Amino acid sequence: MIGLVAKDFIVFKKICKPAYRLLGIILLLCACIFIPQAAIPYISLLLPLVGVAFLTELVKIEEKSDWKNYLPVLPITDKEIVVGRYLFSGILFVSLSVLTFLLCIIAAFTGHFSFTTVVPNLVLGMCCTVLTICLGVPSGFVFKQSNCTGAMIAAIMVCAVIRSTGLDTAFFAASSFLTYTLLIIGMALLLYLSYRASLSIFRKRRHAKSKVASND
Repeated sequence: MIGLVAKDFIVFKKICKPAYRLLGIILLLCACIFIPQAAIPYISLLLPLVGVAFLTELVKIEEKSDWKNYLPVLPITDKEIVVGRYLFSGILFVSLSVLTFLLCIIAAFTGHFSFTTVVPNLVLGMCCTVLTICLGVPSGFVFKQSNCTGAMIAAIMVCAVIRSTGLDTAFFAASSFLTYTLLIIGMALLLYLSYRASLSIFRKRRHAKSKVASND
């Protein structure tokens, strides 16, 4: 499983070269320092989501390399392959969320506004990113880039509906330890259901490939 996660990160590093990563961080820092009040609503809401959307690119690369043809004969279990993809997504999510959190602190300091004003966008962006993982990983195991892309769009649309209906405002207006606990439990439940769906989809496709290969 560690090898699978390492493989995903090697692909990530190959696509997102060090120069691009450095340039992106510099641009984000400049935006937070020089135009914090204009930049931070978008950074706090979209940065983790944009990073995890790399799942779409990963699926496309696996399609081109015929990775799916190697899966039936790999000496690892279905569970290890599926968990590896969630682990890769989780590491990206945590890393980008920490980066977003630090950028929000810098923006609040340079823009002379309270960090608490950024929290609603930050939490909504993180929830939308979790939803992207929940939809994107099982869709990606279908090995069709269009399906994975559609899952990303669906997550963004859900985020837009929450924002347009004011559900996020109502949530933070009644925010308490209980509401945050329920939110965390809800996200955890979604991740579990997504994992079970991914494992079921992957097992069916992997075993179907194995039968085809044995018949040939």
